[in-house]
Amino acid sequence: TYPFLLAGTGGVPITSLILANAAGAITIITSSSDEKLRLVKEKYGADYTINYKTTPDWASEALRITDGEGADYIFENGGAGTIKQCLTAIRMGGVISVIGFLAQIAQEDMPDVAALALAKGAVVRGITVGSTQLLEDVVNFVGKRSLPVPVERTFGFSRDEGVRAYEFLASGQHIGKVCILVD
Repeated sequence: TYPFLLAGTGGVPITSLILANAAGAITIITSSSDEKLRLVKEKYGADYTINYKTTPDWASEALRITDGEGADYIFENGGAGTIKQCLTAIRMGGVISVIGFLAQIAQEDMPDVAALALAKGAVVRGITVGSTQLLEDVVNFVGKRSLPVPVERTFGFSRDEGVRAYEFLASGQHIGKVCILVD
């Protein structure tokens, strides 16, 4: 089993949590909300949770959980503001997939990512959208295992509903996906 650290409780981290659990990984997920962490543990089966507001040095907590080894994989969506902690929490030779950039910092505070990655022998790569083949593979994986699709809320396909959907997404209240239903 491989420790897999997921940053946040939005659609990509929760979907990744479901897939990682199905693959047998040890899962660790972060959030600023104890309530979200409780729900994620109950509903989606996270093995460990870390509140990054009450535990600002969450990388040390991830290292403690992994007996000092670090996570094999990290899905990082904070970007510049959290990449240093990810590089602390990653195992030697681990992989950090940067999937977002929600936590910005001033340029002068930006860590030396190249030096930190080199020190850990870590791979840091950006992920955007995958290929059609990758989508088909994940759909088949989900279907064969009857995995849940983490849809938090669905909105209609009108201007007002679209605005409400984006407002809800921007509020950060969701756990999982926010969808707009195309009629």
